[in-house]
Amino acid sequence: MWDPFGSHHALNWALKNLAMCNKRFRRITLPSLYHDVRLNAPDRIYPFILCLVDSPHYGSLVRRISIGVDNTFRRNLRIKKGQITESDTSKILEKLKELSLPAALIKKVGETEDADWAVALCLLPLLTKLEGFSIQFKDSKDRQDFNAHAPIIFQPHFLSPSLRSVYLEVDRCGWMSLNVEVLTSLMSIPSIKEISVSRIGSGIEPRDTSLPFPPSQSSAHPHSNVETLRISESMVSENTITTLLGLSRSLTKFVYIERRWLETPRSLRRFQEAINNVSSTIEKLALELGGSVFVPNRILSFSNFTSLVELSISWDLLFDQDPGDIINRLPSSLETLLLRSPQRYEDGVNAKIIECFTVILRAKSVTVLPHLDTIAVNDPTFDWTSFMDMASERGVKIRPWDPVDQLMSDPYVMSVS
Repeated sequence: MWDPFGSHHALNWALKNLAMCNKRFRRITLPSLYHDVRLNAPDRIYPFILCLVDSPHYGSLVRRISIGVDNTFRRNLRIKKGQITESDTSKILEKLKELSLPAALIKKVGETEDADWAVALCLLPLLTKLEGFSIQFKDSKDRQDFNAHAPIIFQPHFLSPSLRSVYLEVDRCGWMSLNVEVLTSLMSIPSIKEISVSRIGSGIEPRDTSLPFPPSQSSAHPHSNVETLRISESMVSENTITTLLGLSRSLTKFVYIERRWLETPRSLRRFQEAINNVSSTIEKLALELGGSVFVPNRILSFSNFTSLVELSISWDLLFDQDPGDIINRLPSSLETLLLRSPQRYEDGVNAKIIECFTVILRAKSVTVLPHLDTIAVNDPTFDWTSFMDMASERGVKIRPWDPVDQLMSDPYVMSVS
């Protein structure tokens, strides 16, 4: 029996040994052993595919799979592939043909020198009851190959109908983005409810009104069932955000954290129009636009977000010099307000945030922000003393910022380190 976890996982090694004792123990332990597969060694991918080809029922046991591929992927893959026979390779290719995968992709899987992400992605159609997968890039050099092949596999007829959660991450070292078409393909799959991605890129150009992918593709899937969408460390145009949010009909949580050092013109008017697409469904919203240079309309309004209960936002997107009208830009449904300060803390920001909270607390009543009960700032040194008594009088809790932002936390993410 093939061990998906590797012998360094003591518990799973013990389960493997137990499964080999007799048929009864094998029947009991196999589901647990294959429930959560983590391929953190790239050279294990071909053997795992061969395992699923020889024993297809193993594929039905996998509920989650995490694939991490680093810069030794090509070298390790060639070494490991050299250890399986031509007959084994033929069996793998025949199985992929049975799944009606594109001929060009199957051909690439059969090549020794240039298999790359084609092999890793071909695992997914073999997992018939998969509920979620995580793919983490340790070397962004593989980005181009992944971008070329992922949209081919990320189609409803190739993936498990049980698929609910997807997590994609590019290592933070260097900057090589994933193509936004990958994200669009995932959003078109009806079963998927939650998507978390980092380093998605579509470029930003305010005067560019073209879609980042063919209109026929977006119109082919007019609705998405995704409820949670997290996009972090990315640089995505207003057009792209408009299109992605326009696909969604049930989005309740949206996190958009921009690449912090991005210095590119951003139209807040068009960004406002983009997020207005989900104003009636969104319940939790986190926004940070990095170092963008804003063109007119520097602040955003959420007064028409009728379901919004938690807002996490850069302070300079909510108020500028005068926070006096901030009450008119917050919805009456709001329960929690979390203000983000810039990464490079600027002089006077502390005073501005204090002034903002003071205005909010003074205005709070049974008719103005009646449900607001929590405020926070993402700076652990922030001085709350000037209005702690006022917050207490208004029944508002001051919450120290959690080191792990609650809106960004993803219960599905599986480490492949």
